[in-house]
Amino acid sequence: MAQRSARAFEGEWLPSWAVVVQLMRIIYGKGGSVMHEPLRTITNEMIVDLIRVQVPDIEASRPLLSDADLWSAGMDSLSSVAVIVAVEEQFGVEFPDELLTREVFSSAAAIAEAVRNMVGQDSMAV
Repeated sequence: MAQRSARAFEGEWLPSWAVVVQLMRIIYGKGGSVMHEPLRTITNEMIVDLIRVQVPDIEASRPLLSDADLWSAGMDSLSSVAVIVAVEEQFGVEFPDELLTREVFSSAAAIAEAVRNMVGQDSMAV
């Protein structure tokens, strides 16, 4: 197993975040790869909508755009776990440890791109 950095968000999350995500999956009953709706093109706006639900305070100062930096907009480590679990539930995916990085969760567009790659959809700027 690869050695991970001891500092959060300097390339990788703390190893404990992977554990927290796994626990959230168990608590919220992630049902494998069963999606809540049929697979369709995953758009940036779909991810923005999920973020709005999971982190309602994120739009306090200005509307959330798909390319906005989520960390600057107010997302913290706890709310990011809620976003991860919501995205996994909605699209029937499970983020591998190597995608649990600050870069992947830097914007709704980056999250959407990662999900599209996981489900085998072509990349697109939406």
